[in-house]
Amino acid sequence: MFLDVDQFPFLEPLRRAWADIRDECLALADDSFEPWVQRQMYGEGWSVYGLIIPDGDCALRVGTQTRHWAEGQVMVFDDTVEHEAWNRTADTRAVLLFDFLRPGRTVDEFDEMPPEVAEALQRRVR
Repeated sequence: MFLDVDQFPFLEPLRRAWADIRDECLALADDSFEPWVQRQMYGEGWSVYGLIIPDGDCALRVGTQTRHWAEGQVMVFDDTVEHEAWNRTADTRAVLLFDFLRPGRTVDEFDEMPPEVAEALQRRVR
């Protein structure tokens, strides 16, 4: 299920600055991006922020609800519900994905970071 973005005021500065964030993303070299690492991350809330969205069939389904991406749009959803995203165009789609603690969860409940993600972060820090 999609959640009301207004319930998450910490996302507002990002919503206001989306064009600057998109421009920074576009300025990065193509090899700056790591491929998505599939893993179980259920139980946090997820926010997805559309930066570069092609025209066409590019959407996010959460449960029985489907929303099409739009540049500058933030979508927050419950990641404990079955979900999938797709880009059925020939063009690049770039989004920022934020996961954050759901109300009632504590930091002690976090999963270990997958080795692939830890390695990618270490490469970026050097």
